[in-house]
Order: sequence, then structure tokens, then C-alpha cells
Amino acid sequence: MAQLDTAARRTYVLNNDLDTIERLVAQLHETVESDKKLVRLGLERGRGQHHPIEGVVRQLRKNHPSFLHQLRDLDEHIYLFFAAVNRARSLLLQQIHRQKSTKVATNSS
Repeated sequence: MAQLDTAARRTYVLNNDLDTIERLVAQLHETVESDKKLVRLGLERGRGQHHPIEGVVRQLRKNHPSFLHQLRDLDEHIYLFFAAVNRARSLLLQQIHRQKSTKVATNSS
């Protein structure tokens, strides 16, 4: 029963990690789409003019640190997720190995 509880907790944690990654990816996607709209708007309204284009560039530069922060957050969460998956996989393999060893020892007695 304790093994089942541990597995359920680990599954819950991994599921939450995946939800967080999904949310971070969605935020990044929204940021990129917003920047694309801003560029399109600047290009459409700024044909032959420098001021609208310069405003777009200024805004993109202003948004850049936030975008990089979002990327770092996503990178960190992906790394932590895979570390957790590897830990869970390792524990599962250890458990399987223990059960096989126990069965072999029981059968040879």
C-alpha cells in the first residue's frame, strides 16, 4: 500500500510539472504572437516612415528581457521535470529488480 501511495504522489507531482510546462509554453506562444502582431502593425502603418518602425523596435527591445526570463523559467521547469522522471524511473527499476531478486531467492529455497 505504501508503494501505491508513493507512486500516486509521484504521478501527481509529475502531472503538476507538466501542467506548469504547458502553461509556460502557452505564455511564450502568446508573447511571440503578440510580438508578431506588433511587427505586422508597424509594417502596415509605417510604410515609408521610420517612426512607427522605430516604435516597434523600441517595444520589442523593452519586451526582450521578459521573454528571456520566460524562456529561462521554461528551461528550468523542463530540466526539473526530466530529473523527476529519471528519479521515478530509477526507483521503479530498483523496485522491479528487488522483486525479481526476492522471487529468485524464494524459488531457489
